[in-house]
Amino acid sequence: MQEKTIILDGFSKTYAMTGWRLGYGVMPEWLVDAVSKLMVNSNSCTASFTQRAGIAAIAGPQDSVAAMMAEFRRRRDAFCPGLDQIPGFRCAAPGGAFYAFANVTGTGIPSKELAAYLLEEAGVRA
Repeated sequence: MQEKTIILDGFSKTYAMTGWRLGYGVMPEWLVDAVSKLMVNSNSCTASFTQRAGIAAIAGPQDSVAAMMAEFRRRRDAFCPGLDQIPGFRCAAPGGAFYAFANVTGTGIPSKELAAYLLEEAGVRA
């Protein structure tokens, strides 16, 4: 599987660098040139200070990573059960991220209609 595995990751959540748009890829060597050509033309020119911040984040103490993971886990463990208490909602706890996608079919309301209601009438905002 090593020759078929690609890992793409970023610094946003792990190092509280949301919006900095800094990430990396780990992949088989035979893919590097093609991926580099794609990325240079779509996501190039990351500011040098952002790159230096990424180096500092990786090279520095990592205790904040565990603290952030614990906080994201705490939020997930509160949010998903909270959604499950809403009639017609079901929410499986995500295993690898903090994004939660509730199944709302039990409400009997089409998801687009429910989203519009939550946004326009209930005042739910991201």
